[in-house]
Amino acid sequence: MARENDYSFEEILKVIEAHRMGKKSKDICAELHIDPTTFYRWQRRYGKFVDKFAELKNENEKLKFVYESLFERHEEMLEALDIFLKKIKN
Repeated sequence: MARENDYSFEEILKVIEAHRMGKKSKDICAELHIDPTTFYRWQRRYGKFVDKFAELKNENEKLKFVYESLFERHEEMLEALDIFLKKIKN
């Protein structure tokens, strides 16, 4: 049987996330050779990190969209400014 400290923090988070995505705890325990008590201890200890990670991923996606929109608008404004400056020079 594997010990709890045989798994990294990231591996534990992936296990908990897999369970939340529908994978059965029984299957996870068998695959990792861990006791169900260990799995549920991990879930209790690290579950909040999985929640926070999911929240941060969603926020990151929103911020990426905002950044892309602002970048496109910035490019449009630079083009308009360039056209305007060329007209002034002529």
